[in-house]
Amino acid sequence: MKYFFIIVSFFTGIELYAKSGIKYPVSQISDSLKNNAHAVIRYDNTEVEILGLDEVWSMHRYAVTILDEEGKYMADLMEHYSLLSKISDIQGHLYDVNGKELKSMKLKDMADFSSFTMSYVFHDDNRYKKFSFNHNQYPYTVEFEIEQLLKTTFFLPRWSPQIDHAVALEEANFTLTYPNSFTVREKEYLISGNVQREERAADERVIKTWHLSNIKAYDYQPYSRQSNFSTPTVVLGPGDFQLMDYTGNMDSWTNFGLFMYKLNKDRDRLPEDKRSVIKALADKEPDTRKKIQLLYEYMQQNTRYVANEYGIAGWQTFDAENVGKNGYGDCKGLTNYMKAILNEAGITSYAALIYAGAEEHYKIDTEFPANNFNHMILCVPSGKDSIWIECTSQQLPAGYLGSFTQNRYALLITENGGVLCKTPSYGKDKSFVLRNATVRYEDHKKQQIVKFNNKYSGIFQDDLLHSLKVQPESKIKDELNKKFSFPTYSIADFNYQISPATELPCIEENVTAVVSGIVTGTQKRTFIDLSWIGNPMKHIAQQNKRTEPLVLEQSLRIVDTITIIIPENVSLESIPKQQMATYVFASYNLEVIKSDRSITMIRSYEQNEGIYAIDDFEHYQKMYGLMEADRARLSVVLLNE
Repeated sequence: MKYFFIIVSFFTGIELYAKSGIKYPVSQISDSLKNNAHAVIRYDNTEVEILGLDEVWSMHRYAVTILDEEGKYMADLMEHYSLLSKISDIQGHLYDVNGKELKSMKLKDMADFSSFTMSYVFHDDNRYKKFSFNHNQYPYTVEFEIEQLLKTTFFLPRWSPQIDHAVALEEANFTLTYPNSFTVREKEYLISGNVQREERAADERVIKTWHLSNIKAYDYQPYSRQSNFSTPTVVLGPGDFQLMDYTGNMDSWTNFGLFMYKLNKDRDRLPEDKRSVIKALADKEPDTRKKIQLLYEYMQQNTRYVANEYGIAGWQTFDAENVGKNGYGDCKGLTNYMKAILNEAGITSYAALIYAGAEEHYKIDTEFPANNFNHMILCVPSGKDSIWIECTSQQLPAGYLGSFTQNRYALLITENGGVLCKTPSYGKDKSFVLRNATVRYEDHKKQQIVKFNNKYSGIFQDDLLHSLKVQPESKIKDELNKKFSFPTYSIADFNYQISPATELPCIEENVTAVVSGIVTGTQKRTFIDLSWIGNPMKHIAQQNKRTEPLVLEQSLRIVDTITIIIPENVSLESIPKQQMATYVFASYNLEVIKSDRSITMIRSYEQNEGIYAIDDFEHYQKMYGLMEADRARLSVVLLNE
């Protein structure tokens, strides 16, 4: 039996419109909800009922009015499904501005796609269905009803009715029902004081409800994200759960890790022919860290990444023997294989679950155990300086994770259960760019030779390293011809030196460019333009008043040094002014050093990761503006003798 909780006053209004053949007329939306909104959710009614450890029923009914072209994405319907998630039924309706029905749709009308299309790397059972009414006479309203059955409690639905900052919400209701013998944990994020909650018991069931109303759209404020959510959200987590034929408990990180350990236990035995190879390699190197790097390089040279994750394979690794014989595996398979290699060499290591992503990755809530991971890496404990290994990479050295998984929580999977720990952070002492440019000014020549000697360290070398490893030389040259901000130029010569395998990779870049357009002048004066060095600060565009803190995710250091060598027949008339600006979040310094035959300009910018006060956003904009103004004025004026 399904249990329904209805806000009577709200649905009575809908029923009155329905009797007249009219639903959701746009005229009924208050002006306050239209402000800053591209769409308005008229109602969102979400019901989740846990029927057992391997059965979760859900119904999602909602209607949304699309106000303009920018809100059209809200009219599209896309629902994912897999072996564990079945779409039982879908119905939809389209209404015009006055609430008159124009079209309807059913499940059979939806197009069906694989989540990874025709990929040679990703193979799994995740698919999705997609539908659009393709209506463009604004405003209009769409209404959908989606019924689903989840065949596991390993992960539970999440309620987040206000989809986006540019979407307002009239009414939203969430009903959670489960047996009173079952444990369901919930945590609220950004739920304001206007929420109505209720909890009651009926027929040995617990029924919990949340009701929200009149939530306005708001201005997006870049670089303000402090958590995983920007709109009201309720997250659910199980106690006991079932995943296919396996059961476990998730009420603590220890228990969750213990489930993952048992799920993958005894799957790390190497093929017999590999064991002798590993032993011979390990015996060559007495130093443990160097031994790990040697064995990691062996794995990189003999395996590649392929995700084959149908059914339980999405969480249970293929055994090491299988990966060793076939030469490929997904993140779990390759991590488990590397773990088996190290074990053969007498080195203990642990697989670690993590949420990967270079930009706005999901931040694990340490107080709410849940299955919020999308990747697996390896950790070799070594006191306070553990060695982390990204086993899917064929370029990175052992001990370096890169921007993909740095500076976040991971869950170590040990025989005693899960242990949360932080991955290394690559701050400004490790992640930096040192650019050195030399211009030997040659009088009366339209083209000048500019030589670069640049060093990229830590996360700044990640993309470049990948490009150097996989791209042909011609492609790298093409990229260099687009890299610099000269008016016009061509690359005459270039080479790269990649640091030997260390835990902090660096790349040295040497480039010779033939440049036009940076030297102009008159008979008496020559102007050498230096504005081609870019602003190291990220531009944060926001027109409206800032109301959220400034959040900077990465510490970094960027230093640009430009040396201009001048001939005997010219003298200096003017050089850039020195500048300095310091705030709690960053510092900027522009210094100019003169000698008889050269001018050296050094510009440095250092940024500090952190969450800063609202006023610091204005200071950030001020510093950015100062650096832009300085960059536009950067030039050297020479007197021709």
